[in-house]
Amino acid sequence: HLSVSIIVFGWLMQAFALHAAIMTGKFTDRLALLVPAGDVVWLTAALCFSTGASGAMVAAYFLIIALSGLRLNLWLIRWTTVMAALGYLTVLGSTRWPMGLIREIKPEPVARYHQLMVLVAIIFCGVIVGQIVRLAWGVVASRSSPMGGSRDE
Repeated sequence: HLSVSIIVFGWLMQAFALHAAIMTGKFTDRLALLVPAGDVVWLTAALCFSTGASGAMVAAYFLIIALSGLRLNLWLIRWTTVMAALGYLTVLGSTRWPMGLIREIKPEPVARYHQLMVLVAIIFCGVIVGQIVRLAWGVVASRSSPMGGSRDE
């Protein structure tokens, strides 16, 4: 419990630092790439030190990808999707080959088809969120073009 508490505290400190950066106007594009990467790292660490790939917290990878779509940046969505897939693979690896404290926790392994389904779902989630952002930018482009007009006219 202590290791997960430390991980959650670190994740909370990341959230406070992000809030401070937004409030002071120092939120940059580089920081936008680091935030989902940090979220994936903290989630991966929490999963490795708790239930592993068999836990319900794996669903948070999908949440992180979906929330990256709010910035309407395709590169950020791709980056987050790759990071989430690598994070999930890390959790699977720590379950298969536990080391250190994880060896004492003994997370429950999941079936190979389950692993593949979750990995494919993570990738499809990134693709779907990316398509939604593409459509949103298409709507913006059609509304702002001089010939586009609106349907109400």
